[in-house]
Amino acid sequence: MAANARVLPGERSLVLEPSPAAYSSSTAQQGFAQHQVGGLPGWITESEPHPRCPGCETATPYLVTVAGGLTPFGEMPFHGNLYCFWCDTCRVACLLLRERDW
Repeated sequence: MAANARVLPGERSLVLEPSPAAYSSSTAQQGFAQHQVGGLPGWITESEPHPRCPGCETATPYLVTVAGGLTPFGEMPFHGNLYCFWCDTCRVACLLLRERDW
């Protein structure tokens, strides 16, 4: 864990660490799910356009990917990636679940 990383209190915690690039792989513990905050979505299926906000019909910016699989807190309830997008104007989240083919 990076020296300047912060763990937020609560039942579940996420450590955020700086990344030198807009898109790079996580330095998370080996064998655990690889989550991503910001940058570009690392699609596990073919890349696709960002979803449109149901409120204003604009493409929503990418926010975070939550990866299924084993985490330090246990197994996630899905196998694949949950891609999260956010429209700041309408305060609406759009979620896409993409399952792994393997």
